[in-house]
Amino acid sequence: MGKIEWCMWANQQALASATIMFICGVISTYYPKKEYGYYAIAASVAITLLEYPRGKRQRGTTPERPYQQYLAKAITAMRFVGRNYYVRFALYVGLSIPCFFQMPTVLCGAYLDITALVYLRAGLAGEQWVDPRSTVKPKDKKEKEAVQRPKESLPMTEIPAAPNRLPPKPNKPPPMPNKPPRDVNA
Repeated sequence: MGKIEWCMWANQQALASATIMFICGVISTYYPKKEYGYYAIAASVAITLLEYPRGKRQRGTTPERPYQQYLAKAITAMRFVGRNYYVRFALYVGLSIPCFFQMPTVLCGAYLDITALVYLRAGLAGEQWVDPRSTVKPKDKKEKEAVQRPKESLPMTEIPAAPNRLPPKPNKPPPMPNKPPRDVNA
């Protein structure tokens, strides 16, 4: 099996947490302490803006979300704070604390804590956010070879002709001797 890219999972988890936080924040505005509901709504919008741009995958292609390039520039401008997953871990743990003070927002606080743990795991794995449109130069020779495109073996004008003979037939096993039918009533 290949290496798990924890940042992709954390990104999806954070967007789901923000959606749940927004819904629970709206519900929480009908409870006596409306401040926690307003906090949850504002925090969910901030989390969505931070997490909407998807980072570049280490291997394979990275499908971009629509209009993500504008927010990706903002995250790139934040430098260390925007790219480091340890900072996101601390941010989400801090944002989840007020969610535990009112019942409708407890669920979104738990989801944010799970998101923070996944970002901690991504940080421990050495991952960081990279703009998908950036061109990162490979550091060693193995990475350079992996980045180079394979050369085309033959141009389209020089396609070899198909063989005119059939492939050889495999050897047939010897025929089985005919046995008389067995008497079932005996």
